Formats: sequence, structure tokens, C-alpha cells
Amino acid sequence: MRIAFAHMTFSRNAAVVAWLVLSVLSPVALGLSNEDKSITLPPGAVLLEVPQWVPVPISREMYWWWRKYGPWDYKVQSSQFIPFTSYNFGASGAAAKVPQQTLLTLAQAAAPLPSDIGLLDQPRLADEFKASETELESLRKMADADAGLIRIAVDFTWQKDNSHWPRNDTGLTPERWSEYRALFAKLHVQEGLVRSADFPGAIFFVIKAKGLCVAGSSSGFVYSERSLAPVSETPVSALDAEARSHAGAGKVYAFHQLKPNWYAFYELDW
Repeated sequence: MRIAFAHMTFSRNAAVVAWLVLSVLSPVALGLSNEDKSITLPPGAVLLEVPQWVPVPISREMYWWWRKYGPWDYKVQSSQFIPFTSYNFGASGAAAKVPQQTLLTLAQAAAPLPSDIGLLDQPRLADEFKASETELESLRKMADADAGLIRIAVDFTWQKDNSHWPRNDTGLTPERWSEYRALFAKLHVQEGLVRSADFPGAIFFVIKAKGLCVAGSSSGFVYSERSLAPVSETPVSALDAEARSHAGAGKVYAFHQLKPNWYAFYELDW
């Protein structure tokens, strides 16, 4: 498959082919599982509407699992899991008897477009940060206290050594999870928070996300005591430049520093 983007072309393996070639990475290392491809929802899952950009009919249950930053978007943990994420997308689709052409169509539709980049900073994240800095700092302190969790969403969590969902041990008390949910809603943190091995020590708070586990775009805030790069006063333009310069990377970021240790982030993956 070749996915056109602006004036360049990204090359990537088709997701429906990826499941035929099992990655040399060990999914056991992070508790990943490709044994249970059930599309049924686990207890407590919050169903989302399938967005209009999805070009073929899929169930809300499928979208919950497959969406960008969803329970099967393992690549947000680390870029090294991009192949496994594509493999899992194909394997779960095959197990659910989704036609190969439908999977290809979904993967193509999820790929970021030039228009998607422009929307990542609308409204401007710098202005949003000023309006919610105190609450974001509270959320950051909570995440620091729960450092054993690398992903906290409204309705699922990942532990450092276990990304399987559902699990009996969520890593949070019901009261603590409710506290996170309340702050997520107040701050419009659409997909909760995530830690990535690509940026050790950083905590990402995802405000916007579009796409599926195989491709998409996102933006939000990130706290990092290590310097992040590339930093730009025009991060949307910088993101476009990064994508053009690193077409084979599969994922790129751009950052705008808001204050010491706090940044706005902008991300594409394909």
C-alpha cells in the first residue's frame, strides 16, 4: 500500500499482510496478547460513536478496540511496536471475519491528511494550557504517584509489564479512577494519559486523536523533565517538515514549549 500525504508518499506494509509475518519482537515482553481477538466489549467500556471519516461500516465495538490510543494501539508505548500493532490489527480483523479489502480501506482512511495537521492546534494549545495549567499540574502529580501505570484512559489501563485488557488488577482503586475521569472530562483530555518508551520519563495528555491503531494524528500536552525535540514556535509546520524528512519512520512528533518541563505536542503516524 502507498499512502499519499501532501507532496510526498509514505510507504508501509499493508495491515492485512502484516499479520502473516509475525514480528521478531516479543509481545510477551510487555504483556501483549494476540490470542484473544474477541470484538466483544469488556465490562466498563465506554462505547464511542464511529466517526464519519470511517468509510466502511464497522461496529462501535470494533472501533473501541481499534481506535487510535485504544486498547490495541500498542505502538503508543514505543515505536518498536509499530509492526506488532499492524499485525494485531490484521489478526483481529481476520478473526472477526472482516474482509481483507475492508481492512485495507480502513488503514488507508486512517492515514493522516494535510487537513488533519492544521486541525491539531485548533483551538491553540498554548491558550488552552494557560486556562488549565493548575488542573494539568494536579493531573501530572497524580500520574507521578501512579507511575506503575503507563496508560490511564477513561475505561482501561496498562501496567508497565502488562498491556492485556481486561485485567482483574487495574492498578487503581475505583475512587482514584473516578478522580482521573473527572479531570479528563474537565480538561477535555480525550484519550487520557500515556507514557512512551520513545520519551523516557515523559507523560503525554492526549487532547485530540483521529485515526486507528495503524495510522492517525494527535495532539495535547506533555510533561518532561528531559528536553524534547524538535521544538518550534510553528509546531504545525514543523510537524509537516518532520513527516517529509522521516517518511520511513512511521511516526513523528513536533513540540512547542509552554513553560519549563511543559510542552504542547503534535504527532502523526502512518
